[in-house]
Amino acid sequence: MSDAGLATFLEYLTTFPHPMGVTASMARGPFAHMGARACDLWIPVGETEIMLLSHDGPEVGKKLYRRVSLAINAPVTESFINSSIVILPLAEVLDTYPSLGVDRDYWNDLIDTYGNGDLIHVPIFSEGNPLGVYSILCDKPNVWTPERYSRLTGVAAAIALWMTNPSSGAMAFDAGNHSDGLWLTPRQMEILAQVRDGRSNAAIGARLGYSESTVKQELHRITNRLRVRTRSDAVKWAEELNLLPASGTD
Repeated sequence: MSDAGLATFLEYLTTFPHPMGVTASMARGPFAHMGARACDLWIPVGETEIMLLSHDGPEVGKKLYRRVSLAINAPVTESFINSSIVILPLAEVLDTYPSLGVDRDYWNDLIDTYGNGDLIHVPIFSEGNPLGVYSILCDKPNVWTPERYSRLTGVAAAIALWMTNPSSGAMAFDAGNHSDGLWLTPRQMEILAQVRDGRSNAAIGARLGYSESTVKQELHRITNRLRVRTRSDAVKWAEELNLLPASGTD
């Protein structure tokens, strides 16, 4: 990580840029020589999800992972929950986090494009409180010395100062209209649990107090969000992603 690129990035943060400018600057500045090809900033949504605040890189990843349940075992959720830096080669993602196999084609395309580069996630804190995570996708593996680890945490500290200043607008982000990602609403989880128990749309509606049309619409949203075609596949992947309680506990 070049000192010049880092210094320029830190100076840029003092202008309190838009979040999109921050991720673009990360990719082109302090992490450019590491082969950075995508940078993301994530913030928590309530206590159950983490959401993409800004993104610089391939657009398909932005759509797939705009919003992710913290119940899912993934690099970004691990970094946020465990307050730890997570670094692994792209080729090891699906073996390490098998539930992400729901997007196997996406991850395989990344490997084909960027080889076995590093995927890096770094937690962001302010006064001991978690604010989010920043992530970097590199097109090459890097040698991780203690100095480089300290630079990762240093950038996280600088981003925390930017995020907590009202001028950044980062903490005022509205998550309401962002429905893409790997997560389900409480109502969708409730309906899918009934599907797992073998109930029809009409029976689910009668049991939960929804119209049959509402149940059908919610199941359509569920299958789209989980990238599957059938109700049974939706149940399978929701369980794999820890989005449903164990059978018999709901």
